[in-house]
Formats: sequence, C-alpha cells, structure tokens
Amino acid sequence: MFQRNTIQLFRLAAVKGATRRSFASAARTSSTARASYLLAGATALVGSSAAYYYHAAQGGAIQADCSVSSSKTALAKTVVTTNDEGVRLVQPETTCPPFPAQIDLPQDKFQLLGVGVRTVSFLSFHVYALGIYIAERDRQLAHEVLADAKELDPKHEGSLESALLDHDQSTKIISHLLDHGISLDIRIVPVRNTDFGHLRDGFVRQILAHPLFKQLSRVENEVVSESLGAGVNDLKVAFSRKLKAPKFTILHMTRLRNGELSMTYYKGKNEKDAEVLDLGVVKDKNLSKILMLQYLAGKNVSSESARVNAVEALAKL
Repeated sequence: MFQRNTIQLFRLAAVKGATRRSFASAARTSSTARASYLLAGATALVGSSAAYYYHAAQGGAIQADCSVSSSKTALAKTVVTTNDEGVRLVQPETTCPPFPAQIDLPQDKFQLLGVGVRTVSFLSFHVYALGIYIAERDRQLAHEVLADAKELDPKHEGSLESALLDHDQSTKIISHLLDHGISLDIRIVPVRNTDFGHLRDGFVRQILAHPLFKQLSRVENEVVSESLGAGVNDLKVAFSRKLKAPKFTILHMTRLRNGELSMTYYKGKNEKDAEVLDLGVVKDKNLSKILMLQYLAGKNVSSESARVNAVEALAKL
C-alpha cells in the first residue's frame, strides 16, 4: 500500500514538473517570438529608411508632393554672402547653389523676400529649395497695401508680422496684395533628381487640396468653375513634357500683374548661362492666387521656413 502511494506521488510530481517546464518553455518561446517580431520590425524600418536615402543619393527621382513638416522648430537657417562680383547671395540650409538677392527675368526685375526648403514626410527629407521674390517696382505699392492691412480685421491686435503668420489673417492679407496686382515669383531649385511628372503632380495636388479651390469649386458660377478647371488643365499641359529635372536646375513660377501664371524652366544652375524652356502661361487668376497662397499664407504652407522668412521681409516693407 505504502509502495503504491509512493509511486503515485512520484508520478504526480513528475506530471507537475513536466507541466511547469511546459509553461516555462511556452513563455520563453512567446518572449522569444515577441523579441523576434520587434527586431524584424526595427530591421525593416532601418532597411526601408536606408533604401530611401540610398535611392536619393544615387540620383533617384524624388516626388515633390508628399506631406511636409511645417514645425517652426525645423525652420531653415539662412546665410547671406557676397560673391566676387559684389552680388548678394542667400544660402538656405540645404545643399544647393545660393539664391541671388536680385534676379532679372523676362517679365521684370525681382527682389528676394525669403528662402526656405520643402521637405517630405516624417524624415524631413529635403526635396527642393525655394525663394519667394517680389517685383522691384511693386515694393512701394506693397508698402501702401500692407499699411492698410489692419483694416481687414480691426479686431486683430499685434504686429503686421504676427498677422501674416496667423492662418486666417495671412490669407486675407496676401489675397489683398495679389488683388492689387502685386507680382510675385517662386524660384524652385530641386536638391535631388526629379522629373516634370513629379513636379506636376505636386503642384496639382497642392492646388486641389487648397481651401480656396474647394470654395470656388462650390460657387454656383459656371464661368468661375470652368475657368478654374481650365487653369488646372493648363498647368498639367505645361508639365506634360517627359523631361528630367536634375538637381540644381531652376524653375520659375511667376504671377504677373494681370493675374496670369508664367512658368519658365532653366536647364542649368543659374539663369544667365542656362538653356531656357518656356513652359507656357495659365490664364486663370484664381489658380495663380491659390498657388501663391500655398507658399505664403494659411495653415499648411508648402515650406514654413520660406513663409516665415518672406513674412519678415514683407513686414519690413
């Protein structure tokens, strides 16, 4: 009897031991699996990031229509220099030739308001540098228009610069400037290889997503709606050429006094020595206004650094 009970106790102990070992083994397996999954995920993230950077470094085309980082903590720092010829240059915080403080375009002479960088996604990867210019002969008119800017919203308290950084106020003030025929130019310099297709998609997406475009599209006015639609089509046609846009080449998007948008591409690192390609004109005034607002006003601008630098210069006018 004693022997039989002893055997049963040994069997029970053996079963309990096996059970404990089984649970311990399962726990270790589960822990190991979780660690493997985490390691695999981290490896995939690092690998994808490395592949992205490698692709860009090797000259792969980068899209210009991705989401951007607009945090003021990531503002580009600029460096002002003068070359051997006495020309004042402004260098944005990215790898590209510096921007001239003054440029002579077929349409007019322009003076630089501010430079900045457009970045993609959470990586804050630089896509292109840009400069915002104002026509030289429109500076006095801009001064007069901005002097009356507070009348647009008497409730607003603060400086003109703070108003130009306010989402709602900036849209009113910049629209007011554009409605008075102020001519502005956006000078775009890719810092990575891209092409006309990516540039076209980026500009079109920005315009279609803009609040003013959505507002005008809802207006019960067929003339306005059709003209705006024709403007988008003209923009697409302008960039329909199957051309590469290598880094450091130059694109000018100029809003003329009559509201039309003139587009010119320079196949070189400066306007003087480059081959010039006239991309055409978008005649719809609302489309050119939306494009300029996308860089200078509202909540989600294309480059916060360019906007802040340009706003500072506008306030000093």
